[in-house]
Amino acid sequence: MKQTFTERQRNIISYLLKGPATTEKLAHSLGVNRRTVLRELPQLSEKLEAFGVKLERRAGAGLRIWGEEHALSHLEQEMKNAPDSSKLTPEERRHLILLSLLEQKQPVKLYAFARRFNVTEATISYDLDKIEEELWDYDIRLIRRPGLGIKLEGAESSLRRLILDLFYKNFQEEHLLRILKDNVSRGEMLKNDTPPTGAKVIPWEYVLKFIDGRMVMQIEKILDEVLKSSNFPLADSSYAGLLVHIALAMDRLKDKDAITMDKGLLLNLKKTREFKLAREIARSLEKHFELTIPEEEMGYITMHLLGAKLRIDGGLDEFFMIDHREATEAAHRILKQAGEELKVDLLKDRRILEGLAVHLKPAISRLKLGMEIRNPLLSQLKQNYPEIMQVARKVGKTLEDIFHVRVPESEIGYIAMHIGAALENKTERHSIKALLVCASGIGSARMLASRVQKELPELVVQNVVSLGEAKQTLEKYPFVDMVLSTVPLELDRIPVLRVSPLLTESEIMRIKEFLKSKDLANSYEKTVPPGENTKHPVRDIPENKFNGASAVFELLEDFMLVQDLEAGNTALFVKKIAAHIGSRVEVISPEKIAEDLLARQNVAGCGVPGERLAVLHARSSGVKKPFLGVFRLKKSIAMETMDGKTEEVDVALVMLLPSSPLPEEREIMGTISAAIIEDPDLPCLFLKGSGEEIIKALIKVFKK
Repeated sequence: MKQTFTERQRNIISYLLKGPATTEKLAHSLGVNRRTVLRELPQLSEKLEAFGVKLERRAGAGLRIWGEEHALSHLEQEMKNAPDSSKLTPEERRHLILLSLLEQKQPVKLYAFARRFNVTEATISYDLDKIEEELWDYDIRLIRRPGLGIKLEGAESSLRRLILDLFYKNFQEEHLLRILKDNVSRGEMLKNDTPPTGAKVIPWEYVLKFIDGRMVMQIEKILDEVLKSSNFPLADSSYAGLLVHIALAMDRLKDKDAITMDKGLLLNLKKTREFKLAREIARSLEKHFELTIPEEEMGYITMHLLGAKLRIDGGLDEFFMIDHREATEAAHRILKQAGEELKVDLLKDRRILEGLAVHLKPAISRLKLGMEIRNPLLSQLKQNYPEIMQVARKVGKTLEDIFHVRVPESEIGYIAMHIGAALENKTERHSIKALLVCASGIGSARMLASRVQKELPELVVQNVVSLGEAKQTLEKYPFVDMVLSTVPLELDRIPVLRVSPLLTESEIMRIKEFLKSKDLANSYEKTVPPGENTKHPVRDIPENKFNGASAVFELLEDFMLVQDLEAGNTALFVKKIAAHIGSRVEVISPEKIAEDLLARQNVAGCGVPGERLAVLHARSSGVKKPFLGVFRLKKSIAMETMDGKTEEVDVALVMLLPSSPLPEEREIMGTISAAIIEDPDLPCLFLKGSGEEIIKALIKVFKK
């Protein structure tokens, strides 16, 4: 563990790094008397030795710090990265107090914190009161014993969760990994880093006090090998979380800080495929680091694997501990109770109820499994919506009674977001008109439409169009308020927001903030012309009922499933797909099909994040009629995803329309695109199912 200097000691070091000085000069510079400086010197000298430098007193010259150049450089960097206690907010100071208590095995005296942060003991005592409230969510006790000092007491799992949460509050996930792996200049990284909560970045050295950065590269290599050999892909966020968890666990195990787990929970986890993988990871770590990893540690690795958000086989599906009926009943009770508290009826909109139920199912399962729930928006919610948060805390108690779990503040925040959405829906106002644009108007825009209807009910989608049709369509809908586009698009008079087809949480928040900033929510009357039908054109179509049922059967009749295609890159994969289509279906030009598919792929990524699936879709003059097919690779290739990242892809769903498709043909393809987002089983079928199973699933989609 590294040495922690008091504020006064840091000031002395910073002064002496510029050159020798007498104790009188130091005292004058610090605004204290000479005896105060002398009292600091013995402890300061001892701490400096840990850095490989010495504090030397020379007659006539005074004090100086000397040592090897690299040691002095290290010390100077430590001083630069130290937080200025005079500029710390109370929240930042509490973060540092907590990290110090987590680092120290022995009690820390109150006056030590007061001296370090240059505040009164009464201020530190108030900070500790606030910290004690926060620790309730972690099952950690703050022990204050007069004469002995302050310390933390709690289960090892709780202490680790607190450490990681403090890091994630101050560093973005990818930057945390960069600190540990030392891939960039830390000073440059911290200068450009923006913590997710808006809190001031804590010194990066604190991370290295809890996690040995030298181990991370070795752990990463082991993790990559095991995950690849097991064909177990993880999304970037899940991978980073698992890597940091294991690195912290290894460091704690070296200090004999063993973790415990409920025996019943461990027994259930041992039945899963993920536990076998966790054991394999643990065995490799044991061999490399020459230590023993208990089954409880394997259990926590298993929970990380189960909790991975974007997984090919549906994440936590097989481990849900409540069914949809229970989740819906709980959601009903929550909205009823919240409505009574707020004196409004929140149960009239079925979509809000269903949305909350869908959220509760995995959330309660995570809580029953003892898994953490992280909410990066919590600080903003507490600051901006205190009344709704207070109501959410009350209904959180109801959840605790129903499911016998402790509901943390992070989950309270998510419940508050659902209550807030229900309240927004209650507000009597016309919706805001939007146009959705994607490259072809077939796939990604319909995925986006599905997400918009679910997450942004205040928006009325006027139409879903291709990039080429956008300007012409706006002449038809001159009163559109905004455009959401999955591809680059510039318009003169109408604001355009670029989003991914999956419409992430951050994009939803950005759209809502945009609506508030432009006051669109209050200016709707200016944009609705007299007599215009304000009904929602997309929602008014009976879901998945088509004018030409024969078009569906014709599409499925020509459905094609091709296995084991060999291609080293996207271009070759697309060319082979086009050749297969041309050999079995009557087309105008396979070459034109390949050209149009590649042109669409170049505009924006087609991979569905975390599913190992690409949705290749285009309008093409190379086909006479709509085409649908599934093409599987013998060996995966890297492709750009819809959120702009790169992931391995094993299978492509190919959807083609003629250059001028019929409305029902466009609707059919759009329905399939939306189903990929709404039905978690569908991507799995494209990857592993038989042709018959895929066709049956698609017929169900059309019949809904």
